[in-house]
Amino acid sequence: KMAGLVVEKLSALTPEDLVRLADCYSKLDTVHHGLLNVAALVLADAEDERALNPDLAVKILSSFARANYRLPLLILEAKRIILDVDSEIRSRPFDLPDHISKEQSVSALRSLSSLGALESASLTALLLTALSPARLLQLREGYSDDEQVLQLVGPEPALDVLCSTCQWAFSALDDLAKVSSVCAETDLRLRGLGHNTTGEEGLQFVLSVTRQTLGKYDCSRLRLIPSSSGLRCLLPLLPGCSGDNGLVESQSLLDTARLLSRSPVPGDIELARSIFIGACGRPQLAARWPLQEQVQWLDVAVRSDLSLAQAKETVLHLLDAIAQQEKHRLVPVAADIFVSLPALLSEGSTATVAKLAAALLPAAEQQHYRLSLRQAEASLRSSLDLLKKLREEKESAAKQLQPLTQKLLETSVRNLPAKCRSESVFSKDRMEGLTDEDVVSWSLLLSKFDLLVEAYGGCEGAAPPAKALDEAWKHLSQEASAVIIRTGEPTLATAALLRSFATEGERQGWSAVASADEVEPSPLAVVGNSVKQAWARAITVDGEELEDEEHEPLTIAADVEEELRAIFTRLGLFVPTAPQRPPPGPAALRRGASASTSSSSSSSSSSSSSAAAASSSSSAAQQSKEGRSGSI
Repeated sequence: KMAGLVVEKLSALTPEDLVRLADCYSKLDTVHHGLLNVAALVLADAEDERALNPDLAVKILSSFARANYRLPLLILEAKRIILDVDSEIRSRPFDLPDHISKEQSVSALRSLSSLGALESASLTALLLTALSPARLLQLREGYSDDEQVLQLVGPEPALDVLCSTCQWAFSALDDLAKVSSVCAETDLRLRGLGHNTTGEEGLQFVLSVTRQTLGKYDCSRLRLIPSSSGLRCLLPLLPGCSGDNGLVESQSLLDTARLLSRSPVPGDIELARSIFIGACGRPQLAARWPLQEQVQWLDVAVRSDLSLAQAKETVLHLLDAIAQQEKHRLVPVAADIFVSLPALLSEGSTATVAKLAAALLPAAEQQHYRLSLRQAEASLRSSLDLLKKLREEKESAAKQLQPLTQKLLETSVRNLPAKCRSESVFSKDRMEGLTDEDVVSWSLLLSKFDLLVEAYGGCEGAAPPAKALDEAWKHLSQEASAVIIRTGEPTLATAALLRSFATEGERQGWSAVASADEVEPSPLAVVGNSVKQAWARAITVDGEELEDEEHEPLTIAADVEEELRAIFTRLGLFVPTAPQRPPPGPAALRRGASASTSSSSSSSSSSSSSAAAASSSSSAAQQSKEGRSGSI
């Protein structure tokens, strides 16, 4: 209805009206693409006077990213306006368009990465604009253009813009890994820039700027200031440094610390630890953070160096603050907390970690329905790992958690088939069943029987209920078979699934081949048969078809094929072998060509005699008929 109304009054709408309508429309719970298509067609029309300007281009990109609608027409037009690719060649190699602000550059980076449209030229221009006056320079003479490196030159950028850029970079780590220096959209290549950065170079550039900018602040003495939009962090300057104290949003600083903690550079990890100590170094500070952000600080603590006594004390303050939260609020973040606890276990934190786990385990077991399939697997696996570590370090704490972990294990195994079915039905992003990662992770977890036994005190003979475990394996075999067939060519996930079912099959004595007298095949036989079908399909050679090799199935990776071959041999299964590929070119066409040659040769000899001519003509006709039949 809104799209029809916009079309009806389209001639009276300005570009600002269309962008504002797209912004409001993208914030609705259910977004259809009709109105967004109308706005994009008008604003990208070269013959329409209603054109985008840089400010409107950044805003409408944000609207399409919020609606998760990747429309190439609109994305290319917005890039053209934002990067100013129609301008004349710039006089200096590093002159960039200054018609967008640093905040708009960060917003454009966030929108493009969310839409999966981030490429080298856009990354280079927008990063340099956001972190100006940083520049891409050649490190020293003798380096080729492809060996240029990123360096920071001149004064540092504003702290709030820098932390916003780090916040984007942390959320786009997977997207940055896919950005190469080759720009597929050649019309968007920056003229005069001379070099387009890869995603890895862009990430290192952001880290180098962050390292130098935050180096003048005493991050371990930051202060939390409440505001209408939430907490803000005040960072005081170090003695002897010029400038103003830094003020930044708390979530931006937290994501900056999470980005630094993932850096391989030791100085970045130390900087992340300093921010962590300043943010949660006292009990009052740790308690002021919202629960979701407290859990994210745990992730920073796990990845940071906790050798300092002050860092260990900060971890205890944070764990105590989380344990004081209401139990029902802990359930949605239970998986993230459980994953962090085994890594935080140390000599002085054992009692605090056990206290938090004792509060979290009953809540996760009683409200297990609130956990997703992935969260349930992570919670169970991490709680079992924690119990095993506690049994090695402090037996009394392990005895306290053992019955609670046992209940969580039994509930998880019993509810696994129902949770798989509900996730397949109600998850919007999964129209073809469960994801490979979920099926693989649950299969690998249940195949570690020695880890499951930890929930029963590690005693010999103690084990999870056999009936519930068998039902879980039967359901997982169906899900694994669907994943293998859907994937097509065998992959690492295929090998991991077969390995986990083979491990459990050897423990339970499952048959790897379905026999006629069995009512239903074993889970191992179901998965093994699916792997065999996928493997045979991948190596089949259909040489009689007129197809190029690019139309054939992808070749199986060497490590995957080696593992599959080893498992098949161990289980006594027949290993599929590829048939010999026929010579290039259809044999039928070669037969047809020889028949045509024979026919022309016979007809040329018809002038010798009338009887011979008739005979030759008949023979040629017969051969020609056979040739056409062979061609068909």
